[in-house]
Amino acid sequence: WYQRRVRGALDAEHVAAVLEDCVDQLAVLGSIITVPENTISSGSLNEIAKLLNSQKQLEGRYEELVTSDRPSNELANVKQNMKSSAQALVRNVKLNPLAT
Repeated sequence: WYQRRVRGALDAEHVAAVLEDCVDQLAVLGSIITVPENTISSGSLNEIAKLLNSQKQLEGRYEELVTSDRPSNELANVKQNMKSSAQALVRNVKLNPLAT
């Protein structure tokens, strides 16, 4: 049980570090690239914002589950949802690189 809890905490830190690196890289790209106003659809921006918000909520839930003293089957579901959400975010950003 203790090893699972420690591993879960390490997984959470790893995911957080990867996402922080992504945000930093996007910030650098955002400062380099100038975007004409008419090239970005508001739908793309809204979708990316929803995905980021969902990812943040999933990370919070994951942290709650990892730090709780009780074992939970929900942890695997949250991990899978975090992975799917991150993949959707990457896919969306690749399709709309100017939206970042």
